[in-house]
Amino acid sequence: MLPRRLRGLPKHELPNGAVVIEASTSRSRLLGLAGLDLADLPLGHALLLRPCRSVHTFGMRFDLDLLFLAADGRVALLESGVPPARIRGSWAAAAVLEYPCRVESLGFLDPRLKYADLLSQLSPPVAPA
Repeated sequence: MLPRRLRGLPKHELPNGAVVIEASTSRSRLLGLAGLDLADLPLGHALLLRPCRSVHTFGMRFDLDLLFLAADGRVALLESGVPPARIRGSWAAAAVLEYPCRVESLGFLDPRLKYADLLSQLSPPVAPA
């Protein structure tokens, strides 16, 4: 079961069965996966932050893999095994997919995945207040 703060967020299933949780509010983008234990996030789940060009890992309890996506859905940058208390970013990114650095997470790098299709299905980005 997902942690309470992630339950109400939109979810999108990828063709390979992986699940992307859309951080669709300012608060959900700010918190990301910080403060959660690795066991809190089911296998094959990731959090998509959009709009987003950079992330911090302050408050993280596990290492992250970060997939920076350009607006057209192509992978702009992959950062693997980013430990807590770091900042990472990419000027080319429009969104960031963050997920625990675990062996099964490699499904998010499946070359058959079309992130452009996923980005087109998402809710419109929420403008900052």
